[in-house]
Amino acid sequence: YDGKPIGNVTMKAGISYSIPVSVIAGWLQDNELDPEPSAIRPQAAGPLRIANPSPQTAEAKRFFATGHLVHTIALQLRKDQDLLRLATSHYLAAARRNENASWIALNLGLAFASLGEWDKVITTATQALERNPDDPALLTNIGYARQQSGDTDRAIQSYYHALSLRPCYLPAHNNLGVLLMSMKHVDEAIQEFRHASECEPASGIATYNLGIALESQGRPQDAAHTLERFLNAREASAAQRPALLSKMRDALLRTTTTHPSPAVAGKD
Repeated sequence: YDGKPIGNVTMKAGISYSIPVSVIAGWLQDNELDPEPSAIRPQAAGPLRIANPSPQTAEAKRFFATGHLVHTIALQLRKDQDLLRLATSHYLAAARRNENASWIALNLGLAFASLGEWDKVITTATQALERNPDDPALLTNIGYARQQSGDTDRAIQSYYHALSLRPCYLPAHNNLGVLLMSMKHVDEAIQEFRHASECEPASGIATYNLGIALESQGRPQDAAHTLERFLNAREASAAQRPALLSKMRDALLRTTTTHPSPAVAGKD
């Protein structure tokens, strides 16, 4: 079936084949995509000298692209640990060649997160933050890693710091709302989910979480209307609709909430 585009590439699924990690690693080495080459190879000069990337920057982009490809494959294979570590080695090689690139640090952090290595997520993002102090994505990643590590107070501080830099940064609002919901601060969580959905009206995840929060607060009709908005958002797939329609129907029939709150959707 047709998948969603990633840059200029559209990921598609069909007949799948199992390829051992050792084979992938060997192919990368054979094609000079090993994360630890013996020396930086010279780059061919382009037709224009203006803004021609330095060998160091070009190497960083090449290792990053390889890491991103392997990372994407690993996530499709239920977070294959060996592939994730292979992706991490390429991200690290890219980071050594371009220390100022926050986008490399972000993806390296995501790979560490997929491995559940939250301390490395924090270390990587903190080091990158020293060179990119105004990057809300790095602060949000630190907040999420602290949240997963149980350090809720410092996680909240990181999210608020990110929002002070970019008040309409959806991931920080949404993650903060999820954390507040887990702490039973439903009113504050609703406020964060509202901010997120107002900043990006087409965001299905913020609208869905707002509906769940309203339902847990005993406001079934408000929850149903919000979940209906989620169905109309672009992120709501046909596969999600039956379960959501059932949830909306149940919310309309209830006048009070007597069961534990459903889980809200966070960052994976």
